[in-house]
Amino acid sequence: MRTAYGPRLPLLLLVVSFAFAGCASSSVSNKAAVVANPSGIVVLTPMGTADKPVSRYILGPTTTFTLAASEEGYAGTFTAQNVTPGMTSNSCWVAPPQSSTGIFLLTPGSVCEVATGASGFTEQIKVSDANGNAATTFVYGRWVDSSN
Repeated sequence: MRTAYGPRLPLLLLVVSFAFAGCASSSVSNKAAVVANPSGIVVLTPMGTADKPVSRYILGPTTTFTLAASEEGYAGTFTAQNVTPGMTSNSCWVAPPQSSTGIFLLTPGSVCEVATGASGFTEQIKVSDANGNAATTFVYGRWVDSSN
């Protein structure tokens, strides 16, 4: 049986196939390009501000708290550092000195109990990627007597 398209039907199907194939490969490569370019926005969890810091009480020298960093399209490492003005590296919450893929286990500093007493202290912790993008979170730390 002969159709209105006649012998041109296979040619038409071939052209349509190539058109769809071109669209598909184009969208895949566009998505890959987006993933290959980091957003430049470092997101910290939990995220505290100077006005509303994250509260993490210290029950003793073995208390820890996890800070997570992420950045869309970035697969490198991050570094965390204490940047609180006037405090030493042994302040309330201490960032680990080594680079990480985005998970930091913060530990209590040795001078927090003596320096802050019952009042506590708000720590600033800055996390940076290898490209210089950074974010800072604010964490309130205070020693709590766990013997009660």
